[in-house]
Amino acid sequence: MLKIITPERLGEKFTQHVLSLKYTPRKISIHPESSNLIINELEANCLTTEEREKVRKEISKVSRDRKYEKLDERKIGYYGAKPNNFSSCLRIISPHDLKTHFFMEFQHDEVLFTQYITETLGKPGETYLILGTAMNPTLKPRSCQLGYIKCYLFEKDGKGIRFVH
Repeated sequence: MLKIITPERLGEKFTQHVLSLKYTPRKISIHPESSNLIINELEANCLTTEEREKVRKEISKVSRDRKYEKLDERKIGYYGAKPNNFSSCLRIISPHDLKTHFFMEFQHDEVLFTQYITETLGKPGETYLILGTAMNPTLKPRSCQLGYIKCYLFEKDGKGIRFVH
């Protein structure tokens, strides 16, 4: 859950806006031109979305309860998984209306750990999002099978990204 608190004037009441996120927010960056929030969400010891859907269908089939498939995971909780299973995603939202403009979930073994916004990759006026991901990470001892640095170009006034390298 992400809470944005905005004081109108000092000494007066403030407003609060709440946005339910899929996973725990780990890093938040602000797009310099549009002020959109780029949120890195990560959950440890959690099955991926595809794996969770399979489990939900299996439970629904065994219990003969079709309504179970439609329950909101954020309310009932995620299924536990073995250690070193991760789920992560990247989200771009507008802080003004809390609308999600872009959402990307990372695949089974790839986990997003860090992000950085830069404007200095040779073309002035273009803003890039650099992501650091890892394949098959472990927490203890801290390691991973492979690490990647991915480069994305912001599009649509900071509301979307396109893979560059």
